[in-house]
Amino acid sequence: MGILRFSGILFLGWANLLPGAELTVDLQLEGKLPAVGLIWVDGPPAPVQDLHLTQKNRTFIPGLVVGPQGSTVIVDNADNQTHNVFTTDAGLDVDLGLAPPQQSVRQQITWGEGTFVRFGCKIHPDMQLWIGSVASRLRAEVAWDAARHRGTAVLAGITAPAVVHVWLPRYEPLTLTLQEAALSGDLVLRGNKRGTATVGWK
Repeated sequence: MGILRFSGILFLGWANLLPGAELTVDLQLEGKLPAVGLIWVDGPPAPVQDLHLTQKNRTFIPGLVVGPQGSTVIVDNADNQTHNVFTTDAGLDVDLGLAPPQQSVRQQITWGEGTFVRFGCKIHPDMQLWIGSVASRLRAEVAWDAARHRGTAVLAGITAPAVVHVWLPRYEPLTLTLQEAALSGDLVLRGNKRGTATVGWK
């Protein structure tokens, strides 16, 4: 916990004195919410590994896959129709070809740290997948509340100072260094402020 009470007095911002506190992130956005989002804190690296996802009902499940550079993303076609996986995003030109039903295609994460690449299906243009290159194991996907135009995430076992990264599709990347007191930053889309990110201790 990042909150201590003595004699009825509430003290905030003592997270760096604790062995590991919960870091909270609150995103308030205007307009349509993104489909996915990721929060991560600089920390110990995750292992290079195989990351599995499926194509089902013309949807990538999950729609966001994250791992360190060198990891391999395996896309399993669980549909009864052929799919494709390709991207021209982030300076890449990749086409993994056709994936018939019950077959798989593979894509290694070769792009730089903090870069997220959008993949799609040429056969079904509404399908969308994001693959992110993030080394740290201290990360959490954003949970969205459409009714309140809000997204939240909680990461446990974090100590100050914490370098917090906020990624949303097509938004400008946001990095905040959290010490003791909560702080906020602007969420910017195409040069316009569309919301606020607030990070703090619980």
